[in-house]
Amino acid sequence: MVARFKNALFEHLPLLAFLFVNALGQFAFYALQADSLLAVVKEHPSLDDQILFYSYSFSLVVGAGLSLYLIAWVTNALARSERVSTTLVAIAVLFEALLWGLILVNHRVYTVMGVTLDSHFALTALSSRAFGKVLSLSRSTVITVIAVFAAGVLLQLGAFWAARRLRSLDARTRRRLSTALLALLVVPVSLSSWASVRWGIRVTYDASVAIDALPLFTRFIRHKTQEILTLTYTFPTVWPRLLRRPSILYIQVESLRSDALRPELAPNLVRFRDRLATIVSTRHYATCHTTEYNTFTNLYGLYPYHYHPFLQDKRGSFPLELLRHNGYRLAFASGTPIRGWFEMGFMLRQFDEGVEFTRRHDYHNDEKVVGYAKAFFERQRRAKQPGFLFLFFGSTHHNYLYPPDLERYKPVIGLDHNLMTGDPRWKGMRLQITNRYKNSVMYIDRLFGQLEAAFGDAIRKGELIVVFTGDHGEEFWEHGVLGHGGTRFYNPQTRVPMFIRLTGGPRRVVDFSSHVDIWATLLDHLLGSKRLEWASHLDGVSLLRPQDPDRYLVIAGNAYPYSNRRVALVSRRYKFWLYKPTTSLTVYKPYQLTDIEDRPVHGAEVEAAYRRVLARYVRDVYRFLRPASALVARRPPKESR
Repeated sequence: MVARFKNALFEHLPLLAFLFVNALGQFAFYALQADSLLAVVKEHPSLDDQILFYSYSFSLVVGAGLSLYLIAWVTNALARSERVSTTLVAIAVLFEALLWGLILVNHRVYTVMGVTLDSHFALTALSSRAFGKVLSLSRSTVITVIAVFAAGVLLQLGAFWAARRLRSLDARTRRRLSTALLALLVVPVSLSSWASVRWGIRVTYDASVAIDALPLFTRFIRHKTQEILTLTYTFPTVWPRLLRRPSILYIQVESLRSDALRPELAPNLVRFRDRLATIVSTRHYATCHTTEYNTFTNLYGLYPYHYHPFLQDKRGSFPLELLRHNGYRLAFASGTPIRGWFEMGFMLRQFDEGVEFTRRHDYHNDEKVVGYAKAFFERQRRAKQPGFLFLFFGSTHHNYLYPPDLERYKPVIGLDHNLMTGDPRWKGMRLQITNRYKNSVMYIDRLFGQLEAAFGDAIRKGELIVVFTGDHGEEFWEHGVLGHGGTRFYNPQTRVPMFIRLTGGPRRVVDFSSHVDIWATLLDHLLGSKRLEWASHLDGVSLLRPQDPDRYLVIAGNAYPYSNRRVALVSRRYKFWLYKPTTSLTVYKPYQLTDIEDRPVHGAEVEAAYRRVLARYVRDVYRFLRPASALVARRPPKESR
């Protein structure tokens, strides 16, 4: 048996050489691309960052090849079959083609969007039923990805055919060459794996964002990210009666940056905001950089780190339940898929009705949303029943949709443009993509104008409240990437427009607000002198009341704190970018300190402000949550029998 394993170890020299050359080629690719990959998240990577990048990438690709060879060795030694050997070779060829394809596609996705294919955001998106419709990948992009894998298979077949020539060597030479190749694989990969673990733990604890550039890093160098959290959130036993019961139109727009509301792009929205809106925020922050968590905040009035506990309990929204107990009919309409995106469906269970218009690459989806809104409020008017309608417009999401007559900003990139080709650093490509976005903003403005025309009388008579905001922003390479998928707290991704038209009351302009404040403001207005202490159910503050000058806001990373350790705390002057190194919500390390315009800051004043804000956040974060371990500790011990 020992002789059989020994012979099998050196029998497949062509396979060993084939895997060896592939591993070195893949490592060379990572080494050549190290600067561009690290630059996505860190302008000046430290020595520890660089050591981790090189050691980890070497361990990843060389370890993959070595593992495949060892599996082939054991399998061949046990089976001793020509058919098995042929099958192993086929698996190796397909494996290397797939690995090369994944490396190349991942590199492209990461350098363009700042997201690796194995990130929580990407994996959850890929597993979502609405993946194709939401991401709107063009046919040419899909064809390119398939072509990359097909070309990889052909190249790998050619490489293995060349490696087969090693069979002509005599037995002694093959044995010596196999021994040398195995030594060159086993010894370095052992050392690099040791370095990866050692530096990985250090870099992770030190809150380095360089780990975002490492594919599969969290799968191999695992740290428990968060202890289980349970809800301590309860509904009241007696629901208060509202002093006012106007209908409410709550509009959320996909990927709408705060600077998109300019007269040349959105004249209807700007006019409404400047003349008719009661509450206007000049600096309004989303609570995350992705849709599902901001939708949660806009429907629940809570920060997104409550999302998963509410999801697990299938818990409803307090503000919506309050409206229901006061006779409102709840409805939603969306021009983009939301039921099947991530696990957003649980948030829609409270609605009495709702519809999604999700035809792919069709700007008419949002037009149908407007039609639904008109029909809904007409039904409610006839029934003499107030209604709450949540509208979600999706045209400003990639690929940025609009009717042909609104293509005023040119040149534009084609609707079917290929994300896998072209140089995103080329200014012409940026211009074409941003022009598409501008045109899509004009389309949203047109649709808002149609809503205002339909409901203008109801708004002026105080029969309809209007809320308008974006779910999150969209970056166009201001800080190196496109879109909003990566956890980056820069303003283009996290600052959005927001205004509210209430039924009466003086106009009020605020300069610091968040999505969590919208429901607090609405309930403060609706409850009047019978005002419920909404602070016991919401994270926000009413924008109708004097503001705390020392207030802070929270912007969470996608899936924080469960699959993401990053969160930002924002004060009126600074933005503190934090990393959570433990499983507790009370321990953090700052990895970036900026002012509110994202410029780096430092000094004693900044450090003092950071400590004050962090102390308040640590005090507040467990307000509606409790670690499961704390619940277990509180249980009385069982009596012995």
